[in-house]
Amino acid sequence: MKTRHHIRNRARGGKDHQNIVMLPDWFHQAWHDVAGNLTPDEACRFIREVMKPGKSWGTHDLKKFREGFKTP
Repeated sequence: MKTRHHIRNRARGGKDHQNIVMLPDWFHQAWHDVAGNLTPDEACRFIREVMKPGKSWGTHDLKKFREGFKTP
């Protein structure tokens, strides 16, 4: 089954109907598990920083770090 995903979060200005992509349920859930409500560009920057050699992350650390990638 597919679900509607807002590319830019509605709360951050993404209310336009052209801001929707249809995704398989599993991918939609995985996106939010990893990227939360980040935009695709923010998520790419976040993943690049997280996946640096020598890093060690806990769940709380990742969630807090992820929040710093949101742009206005």
